[in-house]
Amino acid sequence: MAGLTDLAEIYFRTNVLKSILIRNVYFHKLSPEGDTGRVKSKYKVLVNRIPELETYIFFALTSHISTCPSHVRCEINQGDYHEKVGRYPDGISYINAEKVITESVDSLISYHRPPDEFNFLGKILQTKLNEIRSKCKEITTTRSIGSDVRDMLLAASGEAAEYIRKFNI
Repeated sequence: MAGLTDLAEIYFRTNVLKSILIRNVYFHKLSPEGDTGRVKSKYKVLVNRIPELETYIFFALTSHISTCPSHVRCEINQGDYHEKVGRYPDGISYINAEKVITESVDSLISYHRPPDEFNFLGKILQTKLNEIRSKCKEITTTRSIGSDVRDMLLAASGEAAEYIRKFNI
């Protein structure tokens, strides 16, 4: 029989994962940079999840248009958000569709300890999510990119089946 702490942990994990939904925008206070390991605050939007791999796929929002070349850029305006509960980025935000952020279930659980490190801010509209996914798919067919980037973009676009087959799941 599971102990009380085991049941509390299962309850905590279940509630955290139930709250992490596609189209949600989060403020991640201590987000590690994938390539440098540097930690900084980021706004992130969840564009897909792959339950079979316990993987969640995000894009970071930025206010710096210079970091997002036009052929891989999606813009998110203030009118593209709804169900706001927190402070959003001011003005226009941009997503560089070539910069996919993957998070494991365990990482997402750890971001909720201590509380307030990974905060829900609201949602983007379904039409905006469709635009982001379409841009990801477009990049895989029109650009010369590495297979790893291509696989992640397909997963972000909702074409997870091909990504999962690669790992024989």
